[in-house]
Amino acid sequence: MDNFTCKKMYTYTVNLKDCYDNVAPYGVLNIFQDVASKHVEEYGYGFLDLYKLGYLWILVRTKYEVKKSPKPNEEMLIAETWQSEQGRADFTRDYVIYSKDGEVLIIGTSKWCLIDVNTRRVAPTKVIGTNIVNNEKRNFSEPFKKLEFENITSGDSYLEKVTFSKVDHNGHMNNAYYAEFIVNALRLKSNEVIKNFEIDYLKEVLIDDEILIRSIRNNKEILVEGYNNINNIVLFKAKIELF
Repeated sequence: MDNFTCKKMYTYTVNLKDCYDNVAPYGVLNIFQDVASKHVEEYGYGFLDLYKLGYLWILVRTKYEVKKSPKPNEEMLIAETWQSEQGRADFTRDYVIYSKDGEVLIIGTSKWCLIDVNTRRVAPTKVIGTNIVNNEKRNFSEPFKKLEFENITSGDSYLEKVTFSKVDHNGHMNNAYYAEFIVNALRLKSNEVIKNFEIDYLKEVLIDDEILIRSIRNNKEILVEGYNNINNIVLFKAKIELF
């Protein structure tokens, strides 16, 4: 086994694309999540293994940059991932999505943490040791920090409800569906193609929660926030840059 990286091939089907045949944010996040899961499973830290220890993987934030859009008729994508850092409270993981010919299409990075199954509080990373080997290669040179922008009180708004099909085995809405909700809210036009996508997951979102999504645009930059429609707590923040 290659301890440093993990690769997996994906058929580039319609579920990874939007209605204009551009790669969809929820498609990218699904691939990132899937190949990351495969990598930790190789170390014995998959969902079931970790659950037996009393912990769950939780995605804190993620971002990606499209270097070159996959062709609409692209048959296959290859995703590669590696753990680039194990901090005291979180893990940094990087990703590359290639064409079948090896051309770099998308690069990304993410922050993961562990939470205690019973308390739902963040646990130190040392509880599972240091068995996942760090590959110090980084896709982005700048520090991967929280999104910092003022709460959106104006602009466009859109309401979504978390249905049963959106919930994963952790008992909350899967991270890729946040991106799906954002895409539904923005309704980008055919000439509006996403270059950069970044999202911070601030609070767990549960079944039947209603999410009010607010967005504001400044030329090619779009800021997005998701609020709990009952108590007005901010659930996530996102920033999007168009080509």
